[in-house]
Amino acid sequence: MSAFDPDAFLNQTTTESGSTSIEPIPAGEYPALIDKVEPRRVTTKNGPAIVVDVHLLLQDPATAAKIGREKLAVRMSFFPDLASNGGFDMAKGKNVQLNRLREACNLNSPGQAFKLGDLVGKMVKAQVTFREANGAIYNDVKTVGRM
Repeated sequence: MSAFDPDAFLNQTTTESGSTSIEPIPAGEYPALIDKVEPRRVTTKNGPAIVVDVHLLLQDPATAAKIGREKLAVRMSFFPDLASNGGFDMAKGKNVQLNRLREACNLNSPGQAFKLGDLVGKMVKAQVTFREANGAIYNDVKTVGRM
């Protein structure tokens, strides 16, 4: 591969029209590798908040081939419950989505140290669904469980 030329890239042209949608991943249960975990700040109607995005790569070559994709990437997002010190609130009924994910990765034992980065590289079973919004179809991760 030749060296990347940013100017040539910016000035390339095409006369073809392109796709504006992708075929969704069929709803179902898939083995998935946790590829990346990213916290981000958002502004909600109640003020600033944190969202944790868990990026999963589904491990199903047959489905990837069927819908014409190289990678089957989905994202699970949740708002963590935070304690007054900024850490995770581990009170009863708090951080249920996070703790289900930890449980699926065998990282939810009493006394076991945990940080979000520990999730990367773990395999889970992901229940994938899809929804329609504004004429587009999006995949969602409904639940995760142990492999």
